[in-house]
Amino acid sequence: MSDEMLRRREPRGQLAMPGTTRDGTASRCSVAVTDLSAHGCRVTFDNGDLNHVAQLVISLDNLAPQRAHVRWRNRLTAGLEFDQPLYPPVVDHLLSKWKPGRRG
Repeated sequence: MSDEMLRRREPRGQLAMPGTTRDGTASRCSVAVTDLSAHGCRVTFDNGDLNHVAQLVISLDNLAPQRAHVRWRNRLTAGLEFDQPLYPPVVDHLLSKWKPGRRG
């Protein structure tokens, strides 16, 4: 098990969901969300430089935009922690709707 997984509050479910992010400059970036929990998610950016980004707003499915902090980054992949956790039923719905191999 990786150090990253040991530091998490709870396990994340796998999914394949598109999303968008905005940083402080209001520039938008498309992302692929590959795992999700109530407290955060992993995203892969289509392009863009994450080195300067410490916090951002992420839009997931039809939810209101969520403020999040970048907890780690590795090239174009980042782990985000939401400022306000998502409700567990919302997480369950997204994991079911965006299960890998299935289109939302």
